[in-house]
Amino acid sequence: MPELNFAANQLQNPYLDLIDEVNNNCVKLNEVQFGFGVLVKAWPDSFTKVQELLTSYLKVQEVPRLRNFVNRHNIYCAFLAPGQFIIFGHEPNMIEEIANLFEADIASVLDISHSRRCFRLSAAKSTLVLNKGLPINLEDEEFGIGKAFQSTIHSMGVIVFKTGADEFLIFTSASYSVSFVEWLFEASAEFG
Repeated sequence: MPELNFAANQLQNPYLDLIDEVNNNCVKLNEVQFGFGVLVKAWPDSFTKVQELLTSYLKVQEVPRLRNFVNRHNIYCAFLAPGQFIIFGHEPNMIEEIANLFEADIASVLDISHSRRCFRLSAAKSTLVLNKGLPINLEDEEFGIGKAFQSTIHSMGVIVFKTGADEFLIFTSASYSVSFVEWLFEASAEFG
């Protein structure tokens, strides 16, 4: 069976039982603990203003384009759908900072910190394993480094950031995180 390389100090109890079943290096999986996560939804007539505010806050020349993400100062910001940005970072106090950027008539800001779990998937076979569950070919040039998208894997909603050639950040609902890890373990078995 393939290895799911967990950093035991970062993982919560439901995942610890899988560590004993690990035996080679085809896939590495670590849970990434973010301090905050927010969803920013611009109202249709204020999208340009939201872009300006995020550009200034992130200190970038422009916000990411649709289905792309930027990582600045350990803050990940993805433009997932028209008017919709998802932002994750390591400092919990940033939720309030980001919420204070937007007046209620410009955008709504929703704290999703506790509703999502994030996993870093890496190693040579990670793209092949994810391709087994996604209706998207991650080897296609259209899905290069810096891309972000929403999809489903085995009927579980996921948000995927491609951070390297065979490296991904995968966000899934907290309630499905154990099922996602189990699916990943089974999907990677043929490569072990």
